Amino acid sequence: MNTQVKAFHQRQLLDEYQFLFLDGITISVKGSLKARKILALVAYGITLFGKKELIAFRIADRESNNACEGFLNDLFRRGLEGKNLKLIITNGSKGFINAVDLVYPHARHQRCWVHKLRNCTKHLKKADTKAFKCDVRKIYNASSHREAVAAFRLLRKCWTRLYPRAVELIEQDLDSLLAFLEIPIKKQFREFIRHQIRTTNIIERSFREVRRRTRPMGCFTNNDSVNRIIYAIFHRLNSKWQEKPLTQFTQFI
Repeated sequence: MNTQVKAFHQRQLLDEYQFLFLDGITISVKGSLKARKILALVAYGITLFGKKELIAFRIADRESNNACEGFLNDLFRRGLEGKNLKLIITNGSKGFINAVDLVYPHARHQRCWVHKLRNCTKHLKKADTKAFKCDVRKIYNASSHREAVAAFRLLRKCWTRLYPRAVELIEQDLDSLLAFLEIPIKKQFREFIRHQIRTTNIIERSFREVRRRTRPMGCFTNNDSVNRIIYAIFHRLNSKWQEKPLTQFTQFI
């Protein structure tokens, strides 16, 4: 298994990805005195042919600038130069944001709406959360960039007095939150594709499988054991997806 894991980490990559999703999952590993948390940085892609793929992962202590930059540089060095990238979607961590700017500076960058909204709701009273989220949905469900900006202005007008910080969190990243609306897509596939690319949910669903398989194991012995189980899960998912491409992702203008 260790040989297979090494081959997975070192294999050459085809520069055929049009969407790249970046996120991380936390896992417990035994330490000298107590368990410690490590992070698996993960890259998930959708190719020009609509094929889904868990491309790579790397064990790190945290989503630091150095860890994320090293992870993306490794993808670039192995062949993923980003010539076909339409959009890179991240969870909003500063490590990934800075790394994307350095390694793939010409690619559009999309901030995940789910992570952004989760941060916003920390500043809301429970009684107002539902109404605030409803107004936010009008932004990311807008049919055009202009309509989305108009929806944000209405949200700002309604909520700034009560929750200035929540509104500010959206406003400061509005350009990257609306990047997905700049991708030209055939009308009949627009709603489906936009729903997929405005968040990192597509990669989070893979993380649920990782958690389901690792939960009974509790705490891992070391990083090598983490590498083996994540590789095994990713290999199984990639094999399952091999014959099931997302044909909608081949329908661009």
